[in-house]
Order: sequence, then C-alpha cells, then structure tokens
Amino acid sequence: MRVVYTFCLRHMNSLPYILLFILLGLTSIIEHKTSGRQLVLVRVLIIIVLLFFFGLRGFIGTDFINYYGLFKNIEYELGNFTNLNYSIGFLWLTYYIKSLWANYHFYVFILTLIHFLPLSIFLLKHTKSISLAMIFFLGYRGLIFEFNLLQNSLSLLFFVLSVPFLKEKKYSKFILLNIIGSLFHFSSLLFIPLSFFLSKKFKLRTYLLLILLGNLVYFLKSDLIVVFIQRAIEQFSQLDVQQYTDYFYDDKSAKFTVGYLERLVTILIILMNKKIIEEKIPAGTIFINMAVIFNLVMLLFSSVYVIYDRLSLLFILSFWVLLPNIVLNPRIKKRTIYGIVTISLCLLKLITATSIDVMRYDNITTGIDSYTDRFNDVQNHNYNFRKQ
Repeated sequence: MRVVYTFCLRHMNSLPYILLFILLGLTSIIEHKTSGRQLVLVRVLIIIVLLFFFGLRGFIGTDFINYYGLFKNIEYELGNFTNLNYSIGFLWLTYYIKSLWANYHFYVFILTLIHFLPLSIFLLKHTKSISLAMIFFLGYRGLIFEFNLLQNSLSLLFFVLSVPFLKEKKYSKFILLNIIGSLFHFSSLLFIPLSFFLSKKFKLRTYLLLILLGNLVYFLKSDLIVVFIQRAIEQFSQLDVQQYTDYFYDDKSAKFTVGYLERLVTILIILMNKKIIEEKIPAGTIFINMAVIFNLVMLLFSSVYVIYDRLSLLFILSFWVLLPNIVLNPRIKKRTIYGIVTISLCLLKLITATSIDVMRYDNITTGIDSYTDRFNDVQNHNYNFRKQ
C-alpha cells in the first residue's frame, strides 16, 4: 500500500490524463459493440469530450508563454518582419481570431477546433475506432501537438489533407497543400522532397536493413550525420541556430533505454504485419514509411535533442493510424498480445510525460491557475532541464 500511495502522490498530475485514457478505453469497447446511428452518436460524443479537454484547458505545457505573448502583441508582430519565430499564415490567423474576441482561451479553443476536427475525421476514415486512435494519440506525443506546437498542428492538418493525393500519386496537389501548410510552419516543406519515398513500396528486408544500420550508428555513437548538419548550418547567417543545436547536444546519454526498447518493439510489430497493413489500410504504405523514418530520425540524431525531438514529430502520425489497425485486425493472430503491449506502453509513456508540474491539468470551466503561476512552473522546469 505504501508503494501504491507513493506512486499516486508522485504522479498526481497524471490523474486527469489517466482518467481520459480509461474513458477512451471504455468507449472503444462501446464502439466495437455498436453500429448505425448509435455508433455515430458515440463518436460525436467522444470528439466533444476531447474538444472540451483540449480546447478549454488552462496554461499547460511550456510554449503557452510564447503563444500568449504573441496573442497579446499580434498587431506589433504582424509588422515585425525580423521575427522568424512565427509563420505568416499563423500570424494572420491569430490576428483574425483576436479580432473576433480578444480572449486568449477563446483563441486556443478555436485553434484546437480548426485542427482537431479534421484530424478526428481523418483518423475515423483510416481506423475502425476513434477511441483507440486517440489512445495512441495520447501515448504517442499527441499532447505535445495540443499544448506546445500550435503552429505545427496546423501545418500537420494540411499534410493530413494531402495524404489521399500522395496515395493517388497526384503530386501537384500534394505539393500545393504542403506549401499552404508551410504558411503555418515551414516543416511542411520537408514532406515535399520525401513524397517519392513516402509513396514507394519497399521490401521487408529493405526496412530491416535500414533499421539495422540506424541501430549501428546509434550504438557506435557515430556523430557523422550530426557534424554534416552542423556544417550545413554554418552556411546560414543565423548563427544562433548553430548555438541552439550545440546547446542541446548530448553524446553521453544512455543508449539502451526504455524509450529505445519501446521504439524497437513498436517498429518490429509494424514491419511484421507489413503485408496486411498495405492491403487493408488506406495509404498503408505511406504510414509504414513514416514510421520507419521516425525510427531512423530517433536513432541517427539521438545526440541532438532539438533535432530528434522536433523532426521526429513530423512522422508520429503514422502510429496513430497503424497501431489501432493492427490491434483490431482479425487477420492478425497476435493482435491481443500486440494490443496489451502497445496500449500498456502508451499508458506508461502518458504517465511519464504528464507527471511534471508544467503538465498539471486544469480547465477554464472549473477554474485555472494564473498565467504568472504557470509561468513560474515553466521557469523551474527549464532550469531543471538545463541542469540534467
């Protein structure tokens, strides 16, 4: 009992997220047993609950400091062409939302509504259970998009819209949508040169060879790729980018970690079911390739936090689609085992990610901590992060 009490006390901040996780688990069972209008109603209610949870949140995460400052000073920022922290599309969207109502929490809710509804529809189209897809969304860094990466979440929306065109090899429409997405965050442009790779079918041994080579680089602590990136950065006039990369450089971190094992197990589960995924999931090949790229990024750039953390997020969508399909597909004999393993990993990852003070949940309908209090939490979090 003492151990349980200590665990609960340490992870009290995670409780709201765990309750949401459990609720999604229950609704996934209901989804599986219902059909017709009842199924539609259940799914609509799930989306409403998620919009309530994410859209009406308080000051959660770390980057709300930047977005709150932007919202307050958007009129100045629109005319400040030297500020490269925000894309022009995001600036104008912020301006228009503020013109409707100069309330920061209204702003957050509208942004959540804009990207979350299309994402939900996309996941409904590509999975059999929106609840299960959202469980993997919670476990596989969806909270980062919701709380810290408002620009990226909007650019991801345009990639989501472009996936059908990539599947049909209508590259001009795919490129156009991601160019529009780059107006909200430049990362959308990275999908354009990757379009050929993402849509191409590879043999299983090719994927396994890539993962093997990535692991060799990871364990041999080879920084050749990092050095190449740094040399490329030196060609830019923005020297602070180089300093930013060096600031997060870490070649002494542990290699054989729980995170490493989780990523290895997950990608092997996906690759072991490659054939079924390609046959049964719309654009399954694209999502397999995204999952492989995600793992390669985590392996090759493991010594530079800012690169592997942000770059890998571009491909995290693949797990939100692939894993629910693997768990629910009756043709996959070991789906129950896969489900227990992956969902347990999701819960563990969720608890780990939300146990820190900056992730303490509150909602404007029940009262929230002040901006100043949460700002101090972020300052303490950043200080402790730098000490590690």
